[in-house]
Amino acid sequence: MEKMKRQIYIIFLIVFIPTAFYANSLPLAKIYKSTGSSFVLQNFKINITSNELVNEKSILQHSLEELGFENDVDGIMINLVLSDIELPIEQNHYKDEIYRQGYHLQINADEIKIESPTKVGIYYGVQTFLSLCKSDSLLEADIKDWPDFPVRMIMVDPARQHENKDYFKRLIEFCGQYKINQIQIHLTDHQTSCLYNKDFPELMHPNAWKNDDIIELKKIASMHHIKLVPEIESFGHSRMFTRLKDATDYLHQTEMMESDSWWIIIDIPGYTNMLCPASDKAIKYLEEMYREATAFGSDQIHIGFDEVDVSNCKRCNEKFGKISGPQLFQKHLNHCIQIASTNYDKVGIWGDMLLKYPEILDSIPKDKVIIYDWNYYPDIPARSVNLFLESGFEVIACPALMCWPYIIMPSENNYKNIRNFISLAREKELLGVNTTLWVPQRYLSDAMWIGIAYAAEQSWGGSNWNDNDFLGRFLSHYFGSNEKEQFIKTWNLLITSIVSQEFFVPGCWKDEETLDKAKNLLTDKSQSILMNIDNLKSIKKELFKIGASVKLHQIEWKALETSAEIQLFVLEHLAASKDIKINNEWNIDSLNKLDVKCKSILDEIEKDWDRNRFPDDPNKNGLYQPHEHLLYNFAQMHQFHQTILRKAK
Repeated sequence: MEKMKRQIYIIFLIVFIPTAFYANSLPLAKIYKSTGSSFVLQNFKINITSNELVNEKSILQHSLEELGFENDVDGIMINLVLSDIELPIEQNHYKDEIYRQGYHLQINADEIKIESPTKVGIYYGVQTFLSLCKSDSLLEADIKDWPDFPVRMIMVDPARQHENKDYFKRLIEFCGQYKINQIQIHLTDHQTSCLYNKDFPELMHPNAWKNDDIIELKKIASMHHIKLVPEIESFGHSRMFTRLKDATDYLHQTEMMESDSWWIIIDIPGYTNMLCPASDKAIKYLEEMYREATAFGSDQIHIGFDEVDVSNCKRCNEKFGKISGPQLFQKHLNHCIQIASTNYDKVGIWGDMLLKYPEILDSIPKDKVIIYDWNYYPDIPARSVNLFLESGFEVIACPALMCWPYIIMPSENNYKNIRNFISLAREKELLGVNTTLWVPQRYLSDAMWIGIAYAAEQSWGGSNWNDNDFLGRFLSHYFGSNEKEQFIKTWNLLITSIVSQEFFVPGCWKDEETLDKAKNLLTDKSQSILMNIDNLKSIKKELFKIGASVKLHQIEWKALETSAEIQLFVLEHLAASKDIKINNEWNIDSLNKLDVKCKSILDEIEKDWDRNRFPDDPNKNGLYQPHEHLLYNFAQMHQFHQTILRKAK
């Protein structure tokens, strides 16, 4: 309890401030003092005390000019100063690293000053100052701030659905604004590799990143003090190898015909979806991919090792002798760590298999490995964190913004998962937080910004947190709207009304067979479905009202509206299954109305796809995970509607 008390920081305010200005201007900061006096910033000039700060000066100047302020010799002086500062940081295992990212921001009508011992701290002070500049006037204030964790990450999943370079540029800049300092890039999985390797054309995404692409993104990330951490799946999640003519030379063998772990079995009898530790070709592939990934310039690589079901393998038995599953996992893991250590100082691995095989923890080099402990449930037990810490590892907590079984948008459970896992990570003084976003074809890319910001602010300052304050800040700063109360109420209802895959898949009926499944589900769940339809109708109406006040990022706001509309339509489509066909006769009028809505939403989904992804991506037509694929499902629904309607003419 005493430790929790020490982590609650007070915001000091003397207020004679209009309510709307106060609500939208209060920054997320550990210490905030203000007299309540305000002034209008019009012109500015910037002074730096070191050439090390040229990048930060450039970002500040460019951003202020974009906000409509003028760089002028007679403007208010903004001083960027590298110097030691006093920050009342409580004792923490990573106190020194946290201090180096802290800053002191002083705002008054005569001078604005941002101080930090490092340029990254100056950058974070600049971001806080810029967020305040989005109000009509500036409060005179004294702000001291620092992060809760030295490492604050998100993980993106281009292996399952590759977004384009423009999207990643926007993502990097957005993450910088919200003080994210690492982005893990999940480069390979069952579907594709989006890291180019000329020796494996069959595995490559058509737009896989080549060296020049990576260098371009790395340069932008460096400007925003973000490290790009590559991930190469190195054991499981390797179903894409079945596309090779010599697939069996790479894949692990098995005597199982079935498995409780559904992800293991593949279409090649006697083999699993795992790379074989005894395969020279598999090891050569990993060596090449680790080497290709050095283009990201990171001192760390993540090598996966999650969701593996180690089976008996004749090739492994011949090479290593008859050893147990845990021993084989240990052998391959340490071999991959050794290979990766040629080019990287640190190696990240997922923690789930180490919970299954805790007896191997002592064999893993503690100085090389960071354990990424993932748990996607709202309530987070401390067991795994305690085990890894007691075993001597650095640990990163990994909640999920998007994961199975959620689709279209994160739910209340996702946000609870993020909040509770980060709270545990703070209590245990972990190295950091990595919020994961899985399977992008489940959602509109432009609907995720608010969730990314939520995870980022929780990682930076969840020790000083209020959900409603966050929603007000985000609405004001990102969308330029002051409709705070209406948005908070609507958003909190929306995240409790998310359509899970249980309803999404049958709700997207697209043939006679899936229509029957929809009817069966409707029989069991009709009351909850109808209640959710009413909620989503209200949400859609309120979002549309708020949208009239949105001045910034209107495309992204439209993505939120469309996401709510997608959920509403799927449930309405599900509910319509009851009466859409009676006594072998189609209700043509009802079907036609459904199809008009379906086509309208399909067009919006495709706009988001073409803006953020690749129009020529083969997965646009549902090549991978079609049951979770928004665009594919709506295209199939529309096609089925049209087939019936044409027959009826």
